[in-house]
Amino acid sequence: MYIESRPENQAIIMQTLYDYFTSFPNVQPKVRYRIPFYYQKSWVTYTNPLKNGGVELVFLRGIELSMQEELLAKDRKMVRGIEYASVEAIDFNYLEMVWLEALDLDLHVKFVSPYLRKKEE
Repeated sequence: MYIESRPENQAIIMQTLYDYFTSFPNVQPKVRYRIPFYYQKSWVTYTNPLKNGGVELVFLRGIELSMQEELLAKDRKMVRGIEYASVEAIDFNYLEMVWLEALDLDLHVKFVSPYLRKKEE
């Protein structure tokens, strides 16, 4: 499995996130582009191993989240993320707020590309 092939610290973080996300009944994990993605109706999030040994949790529609200003943009137009250096760094209360909003967005708000939004304005 992909997670088990990562260095120990990354594997622990990724496994913890995997266990958390897959505890939701409508969430399915899939490896795409050689990294773990988590789907509901569409792609919601993925875990990206970082060169510094940590893991970034990336929300594909992060720009649409109410907490998007608190999430890392890294010069990206749509996605936003949270970096974890260790499993102890995961604040599950904060993660739950962001995760539940991302799931709700995925189910109830039609995706409109930011490129199309600019053309309409």
